[in-house]
Amino acid sequence: MNKLRIPFDNSWKGIVTDLFSDCAEMFLPDLFAEMNLGIPPKFLEQELQALIKDKTFKIADKIVEVTLISGEKRCVIVHIEFEAKPEPIIGERMFRYYRRIYDTYGNKITALVIYTGARVPKVFDRYEENIFGTSLVYRFNTYQVRKQNEADLINNPNPFAIVVLACWYIMKSEGNDSLRLSFKEKVYELARNRNYSLEKTLKLLIFVEELVKLPDAFEDKFQEAIYKPVKDNDMYVTDASRRLANTLTKGAFGESYSEVKAQIMTERAKADAERAKADAERTKADAERTNAIIKLYTIAKLSVQMIADTLELDIKFVRKVLRSEGLSEK
Repeated sequence: MNKLRIPFDNSWKGIVTDLFSDCAEMFLPDLFAEMNLGIPPKFLEQELQALIKDKTFKIADKIVEVTLISGEKRCVIVHIEFEAKPEPIIGERMFRYYRRIYDTYGNKITALVIYTGARVPKVFDRYEENIFGTSLVYRFNTYQVRKQNEADLINNPNPFAIVVLACWYIMKSEGNDSLRLSFKEKVYELARNRNYSLEKTLKLLIFVEELVKLPDAFEDKFQEAIYKPVKDNDMYVTDASRRLANTLTKGAFGESYSEVKAQIMTERAKADAERAKADAERTKADAERTNAIIKLYTIAKLSVQMIADTLELDIKFVRKVLRSEGLSEK
């Protein structure tokens, strides 16, 4: 039986980051229709973790700030639920994410949970409270891989249909390595033969390679199956074809798939490092601004309005900082 550990968490986080616009179009089409695609999304999970003092609070997989055509900003929570045993308190966790993000950024929020496993909690799309006549219902978007149709996914031109299909195939081939091998070959060829950009195609191929795990003997068969000589009239007789070749094509094309993969991973690590540095600088600046607000309020005894005027800040932001520090406006 196939007992290889499937890296759902890291693989999904990476592909959501790399192809977020396609992700939004696939799972949140109404939001996608309003997004300004000319402004890159901003990923906030590391920044939010740094701002929250409670280190036991686990941040959702992806928190993304997008800009709408109208100029407004929205926060998007994308949580990937992949655990073998469905989490019964997923609704409460999503509500906690909502509160923390709203308190920190004040943006309007949309949330999505993608269930990649074969089971989901009994209550999977909301959080409810009803206490002595006071009630609360928090609903969020959900997507269940297990309920998708293979033909629909194959015919869907969105790159994230391939991502979902790979997960769907993992469920359908549980314990059957031969079937999983055929599924991996199928989804790999589907990704490779679409007219996506080189960069997008490579990222999809890397996702498939990392996610759909096979024992060594079957992985060797997979490598043999996807190696095909390139003909003059083949659509891959381009620089892209050579770069899309797998590890066995180095002799034929002079550059291996593993080398290209390493380049992309290096670029991603570099981008992550630059993003982390920028986040750290932003966090430091926010901390200094917060300290200034607290000192002016507690030591200098300035009013909220005077603090806002002195530091040239929005008065709502000043109030938010004071509330987060447990200081009530006098």
